[in-house]
Amino acid sequence: MTVFKPKAGAWLPLLIVGLSIAGLGVVALVQDPSGWLVSLACIALGLGVSGYNATARLVVTTDEVLLKRYGRTVWQTPLKGTRLIEGRGGQPPVLPAYLLCRGQKQVGFILKVWFGEDAIAELRKTLAS
Repeated sequence: MTVFKPKAGAWLPLLIVGLSIAGLGVVALVQDPSGWLVSLACIALGLGVSGYNATARLVVTTDEVLLKRYGRTVWQTPLKGTRLIEGRGGQPPVLPAYLLCRGQKQVGFILKVWFGEDAIAELRKTLAS
């Protein structure tokens, strides 16, 4: 089993944005403790945004490939019969990505900015065998 972590360039921008949102929540909590619910929501949102790409993991096992985020499986597919092609991913699909397809159906995608070329090369090699 091989586990790949995202590149720093994939999660660093969201870390900056998320920590800014969480910082605003802390400032709001200090200035007006009676609005604690909204302040805590801002802090939670900021931490969630920060961890979105930072917790992503691409897991390649002997028989399947998985994408995990926050410790939960986002998608998984067997290696046998899965193809890796370049295309567009996201909701809506506008970002450059690698698409994992079985037959004509897309089962998952990996944005190109998430993982380094070593992870993609390893995935290609595993899918080819």
